[in-house]
Amino acid sequence: MTAPGSSEASRIVWHDLMTVDLERSKEFYEGLFGWTYFQQEMGPMGSYTVIHREGQAIGGMVATEPRHGVLTHWLSYLSVSDVDGLCERMSELGGNVAVEPRGLPGVGNFAILQDPEGGVFSVLQMGDGMPAPERLREHGNIHWDQLLTRDSDRAARFYGEVCRWTVDRYEMGDQGVYGVFKRGEKAVAGMLTLSGDDKRKPGWLVYVAVDDINESVERVKQLGGEIVTAPDIVYGIGKYAVATDTTQGTFGLFKPAG
Repeated sequence: MTAPGSSEASRIVWHDLMTVDLERSKEFYEGLFGWTYFQQEMGPMGSYTVIHREGQAIGGMVATEPRHGVLTHWLSYLSVSDVDGLCERMSELGGNVAVEPRGLPGVGNFAILQDPEGGVFSVLQMGDGMPAPERLREHGNIHWDQLLTRDSDRAARFYGEVCRWTVDRYEMGDQGVYGVFKRGEKAVAGMLTLSGDDKRKPGWLVYVAVDDINESVERVKQLGGEIVTAPDIVYGIGKYAVATDTTQGTFGLFKPAG
């Protein structure tokens, strides 16, 4: 992992795929997005798989133990100024500490948390280093993060405390009200309120930019993944679909408008 600079505070600055089968995951995403990989030694923490797109580090993959019962999932890293202090406040904020604060060599201090609805995310107190990857529109870049929640007001309060984010809300017709988390005037993530009959679990969903949503959907199927949500349009924003990879990790595909 490359450490983002201090100017990246209160942003989503990194993503890891926590996978029950590292080699299958690498093969799937290489076939879908053309990602390549670099093994980085992390001292006592062992070897870490860095995801590269056209020579740029954009995220990582971490092998997990299936016997621990943790399914494959994407983990978003939110930058904060004080990991230890935030973890001490998790109970009063309604969240939980899943992994206690620890240091990453050359990166900074991090912890893994759960929000009040059980959504898992990481917080990172950054050391000096290079900026976080940009959210580019080109095929294969991690472009957007979206929180799925059943209580948007509670989620807004919680992440407002964690990251000092504010929320703008937009009427989306049949798709309901969509929230946009903002860092000052800058949009940093989205928030979708799940309907009562929606079976999805609250948590974070990562979207990867693609050149052609329909071609990418077909490619997911060819590689052995599944389509959870068929391609749809958000007018003025773009086209999206939701899929699972070959280890059942869920992610989104997104083709920006314009």
